[in-house]
This record gives sequence, structure tokens and C-alpha cells, in this order.
Amino acid sequence: MSVKPLFTLICDDVRVENTNKLIIIGLYGSSINFSVPQVPAPAPGTAQTRPKLALPFLCVVRRWKVDAPGRTAKTEIIDPEGRSQQIAETQLIARDDDYHQEIIKVAGIILQEGVYTIRTTWDDNGPSVCDEKFRVRIL
Repeated sequence: MSVKPLFTLICDDVRVENTNKLIIIGLYGSSINFSVPQVPAPAPGTAQTRPKLALPFLCVVRRWKVDAPGRTAKTEIIDPEGRSQQIAETQLIARDDDYHQEIIKVAGIILQEGVYTIRTTWDDNGPSVCDEKFRVRIL
């Protein structure tokens, strides 16, 4: 019995039709780029703060190869400073075609510039971990 992540997509939103077809909106590559107006430089002797930006939604779409039901996967989004921003648990249920499709929607996530990690852990004859990275850039 085993579990294997097949792919992960990061996007703005996902809709599932009655026929179980996914509509993926705003698919990101390995980075999320924000374009913001120029901010005046801080006064001398004042610390510069890193700007933070909010997204209405950030969605993680994942497909798993699952050959037996009853497994649970825990997914965290970890910010550039190592703090967990969001945690979701999913029951991995094998379908007739031996895969499980998972959609995690995070509402109102606050992002700052840097590298984020999507960390997923599950028990597959011992603890298993999958780390996937994406970068947030402010242009």
C-alpha cells in the first residue's frame, strides 16, 4: 500500500463542474509576481519594512496516486520566515482509477516577498514529506 503525490498546481481559484471537470483560474508557475506602485524611501534611521500583500484566494490543486483508502495528508504553507500560514488535512480516498484529487482553498492569505514552502506530510509505511517551493516577488 502506498501514496504518491503526482502533481501540484498553484492558482487563484478553482471551480468544479457537475461532471467533475476542474476549471483552473490564474495558474501560477514557480513564482507569484506583484506589481505595486513605488513606495517612498523611509526616513533616514528608520527601518524599512517588507511590504505584504493579500490575495482573495490562493488555491493548491493536487493529485495523488492512492492504492488503499484511509490515509491522511497534512498540508502546510510555510512563509519565508518559517512560520506556518495555513494547515489543511485531507483524507486520501482511492477512486476507481486509483487517484485522489485534492483542492485546498486559502482565503485572504497575506504574502510577502520571499520563498514559500508547501509542505505535505503523510504516513506511508513511515512518515513521508514532500516540500514544494514557490517564490513571491514584488516588482
